[in-house]
Amino acid sequence: MQFDRKEATRKLQQIKPGLAKREIVEQTGSYLFKHERASSYNDEIYMSAPFPVGFEGAVSAEKFSKALEGAPTATVDITADDERVFIRSGEMVVEIKKAEIILPLENIPQHEPGDWVSLAPKFREKAKLATTVASKNLGRPALCGIHMRGDIIEATDNYRIVQCRTDVSLPEGLDLLIPKNSMSHLLKFDPIALAFANGWVSFQTKQDVVFSCRVLDAAFPDTEPAFTRIYESSINFASCNLTGILDRAIWFADDDFLGNPMVIISVIDNLLIVEAGQKQAKFRETCKVAFHGRLKFRANPLYLKEALAMNFDRACLSKQGTSIYMKFEKKSVTYLVVFSNADTNVPTISNQ
Repeated sequence: MQFDRKEATRKLQQIKPGLAKREIVEQTGSYLFKHERASSYNDEIYMSAPFPVGFEGAVSAEKFSKALEGAPTATVDITADDERVFIRSGEMVVEIKKAEIILPLENIPQHEPGDWVSLAPKFREKAKLATTVASKNLGRPALCGIHMRGDIIEATDNYRIVQCRTDVSLPEGLDLLIPKNSMSHLLKFDPIALAFANGWVSFQTKQDVVFSCRVLDAAFPDTEPAFTRIYESSINFASCNLTGILDRAIWFADDDFLGNPMVIISVIDNLLIVEAGQKQAKFRETCKVAFHGRLKFRANPLYLKEALAMNFDRACLSKQGTSIYMKFEKKSVTYLVVFSNADTNVPTISNQ
């Protein structure tokens, strides 16, 4: 079977996230050829793409890819017998051992056309936003995923929450918690539909790649109380280049016990003051904002910069004990971050 070398390489690169980085389980580092598709499976992610080679079997992904990449001609000829795959290009001939597929691909749900649910047009954009907020703390698995329910895509790391609404709702009762790492791989494509069965969620993409991953077996926290509390004060940063100030302040900021930079932000009516550093150097800069009242809190400047970069229409505040909730809103997206009073420890959303 003749293949364009670059196109064949591109298709196999698409399913590379399904390969295990270290092949502890046999064939998790192999391309699996079956039903005119190439697939990869590492027990967490399964991926497949069209690849009509005309044979079935498992082949070392590394050796197969190297043969394609090193081929001296623009086209390659790929054939197989019962035990070997042959890749021919010009005078080059590569033989690679072929094995019967032993991985339990039958555990991956296969879906009928009627099983698929269309995704919202801006699914990728909003899921990507949620991925930036999901936690990396594997000790809290419920926070390490992107939560999908109804028309909501959301994530939290216990310091921030982002909640996005979409134009298309999932079927009633379908509640998915997709691992952050899996979602990051998925978003390299353009997902257009999903289906769910037996603990696996599968996505169809515009590139004709099928991406399947396990969902997390954990309960995502209820975020509604944080969003629906009374936000009594509004603040407008439009007249202040706060992003530029925070960029400068980060250079002088001392780290907290988690290694995050921290600055002190004070607001006295319309005057905002950013201060950073204590140990070796101190920083202070002011600007004008639209606010009425007095406020002083410790903040991770990266979180605040993240919110400002989203160009929200409205920002408001709520004081709760020693914490200050700052909520940023625009059409279909709400971002919330919790800060602490300047003299208290860093709070989390769940302990308030």
